[in-house]
Parts: sequence; structure tokens; C-alpha cells
Amino acid sequence: MYRVSIPPLLLQPLVENAIRHGIGNRIEGGTVKLTTFETEGEYWFVIEDSGVGIESEQLSRLPASGSDRRQGVGLLNINKRLRHEYGMDLRMYGYASRRTEIGGN
Repeated sequence: MYRVSIPPLLLQPLVENAIRHGIGNRIEGGTVKLTTFETEGEYWFVIEDSGVGIESEQLSRLPASGSDRRQGVGLLNINKRLRHEYGMDLRMYGYASRRTEIGGN
């Protein structure tokens, strides 16, 4: 994955969100893990945290699609950049009480 070039500040807001919303309020702390891999000609960047997780319904309300601009603009901006640079959308998967993964290819 060293040869893959990605736009600046594409992953940083996602890692920051994992810390702030995933593990930030946990007294015992937690972990944030960034995994990258290539499969079938696609490059994947997965940010995973050991926080409380997120319900699928709540995840669907996040502003990556532009549905609610009153919330933060980080996910919306990342999605716009992915569409512009690569013609694809940000993909988010939530697991209540386990972990949250946000990634793209």
C-alpha cells in the first residue's frame, strides 16, 4: 500500500471521529485501528475502534450523504472528495456495542 497516493486529510477526520465518538468518553480508553489492503484491484482503508459502537439506524442519519448539514461536515466533505477523485462513496458500517468501521475503496 506504500505506492497508493491519497488526498491529504482524507483519513485524519475519520480517525479523529473514532477517537472522539468511539473511545473518547471511555474511562478505560480503547483502541483505534487503521487497516489497509488491496483486493480485486480495489484499495481499502478501514478505521475501526473499540468503542461503544453505533446502531445502524443512527449510522444511516450521519451526514455522509448530505442529508443533515446541521451535523459536522467532516463526513460530507470526505464523501464529496471521494466522489470527485475516485467516483465512489464513503462506506460506513456500524456494530452496536462492538465496533464501528468506516472505510472506502
